[in-house]
Amino acid sequence: MKSLILFVIPAFLIAACSSSDTNPIKEVGNPTTVSVIQPIEGLEIPIRTFQVSADAAATIELPNGGKIDFPEHAFVDQQGKPISGTVTIEWQEYHSLADILVSGIPMKYDSAGVSNQFVSGGMFTIDAHQKGKAVELAKGKEATVALATFDEQRQFNFYSLDEKTGDWSYKTTALSTPNPAIEAIDSNAKKHASEGVPIFLNVVAVTDSIPALAGKDIIGWNISPDQIPKKLASTIAQSRWDAQIVKQTATGFELQLSNKKQTLTLDAQPVTIDEALANTSKVEKQTVKKWENILAFQQQQKVAQMIRTATIPGFGTYNWDIIHIRISPIVFRLRLGLPNGHDLNGAQIFHICPDEKSIVRYIQEDFDEFSFDPTKENCIIAIFPDKSVYTVSDKQFDEARNKSRARDFTFDMKGRKDRFNSGRQLGRIVNDLI
Repeated sequence: MKSLILFVIPAFLIAACSSSDTNPIKEVGNPTTVSVIQPIEGLEIPIRTFQVSADAAATIELPNGGKIDFPEHAFVDQQGKPISGTVTIEWQEYHSLADILVSGIPMKYDSAGVSNQFVSGGMFTIDAHQKGKAVELAKGKEATVALATFDEQRQFNFYSLDEKTGDWSYKTTALSTPNPAIEAIDSNAKKHASEGVPIFLNVVAVTDSIPALAGKDIIGWNISPDQIPKKLASTIAQSRWDAQIVKQTATGFELQLSNKKQTLTLDAQPVTIDEALANTSKVEKQTVKKWENILAFQQQQKVAQMIRTATIPGFGTYNWDIIHIRISPIVFRLRLGLPNGHDLNGAQIFHICPDEKSIVRYIQEDFDEFSFDPTKENCIIAIFPDKSVYTVSDKQFDEARNKSRARDFTFDMKGRKDRFNSGRQLGRIVNDLI
């Protein structure tokens, strides 16, 4: 099974300023613009808020090693007048396939009359207001955003989204740079291990076949440091792992971790979100100052290895991306069959290929040109307003692989008994289908 890794840590503050600018996303004086972004209700990525000065230069230190810099006198009101006092910055970032799926952000990019799909190297949405009223960046002012990235590819393009039309505009291309926060985390990790404090691993393992874990929302696993090879002591919590529960043991569960380089079998104790919340204060007192992985149950809480940096002239939604290209796709007219005569009205439909790091949202008008790479793992998820889920697994794609010349193909979707109430649980469904 493949695990979708979710990321980051808490947050701090610092200052900002006043002024505004032409915003590529919003129109000044038109706060009621309807957005093309349609997040799955109840599963939205939590908004982080920060307070900054509207008069002095300011830096928001993001807990995963990223940051946002504002120049002095950076903000203006909706009429373009400079403001003073305190401004509230709202921030969301998206990294994993589950993040993108629940965000509702369109990932389609049209260029020269050709429709393409994005492979994201990290997205973010940033907004600002003062006393409930929207503010903008002043003309000639730009914010600098250093976004943590969990994608190993260094070069990505940077785009901004027009939330009224759904069109992406190319801005620049840049290489990622090392995250300066990693060195501090590695140093803390070594001290952490020497003190015998459990190491928290933010990995997902399918629990359906384990009766003792039934119904529990497991957000990660505690591992005693004496089980970890010395060469991995400082990096295991920041590495990507596929995880599988092997069996229950007298002290917890035997957890198998694997990646392209190695496989580890460890005795681990599951951590639920309720336990993490209840123990936060207690654990913080026991751990090194600023060692934040007790909060890894939150989205975006794992420190990334690299940073992608760009300047933005206005608030809105931005994406570090590359255009997704399939070399030898199978293309056909897609048909999705639901049991008991149900129809797809109201469903949000996604084609997911973790190997390609792609997630494509389909409407029924797009079904005529459905495509997939037969050499990669694929699944389809249809999510209805009542949070019921119907799926097509990678195994069900086998028949479509064998009928590569067919112009039409019908998948019989399977209903799932489980409902979900978090992006993490939705990510587990994807893991189960691959």
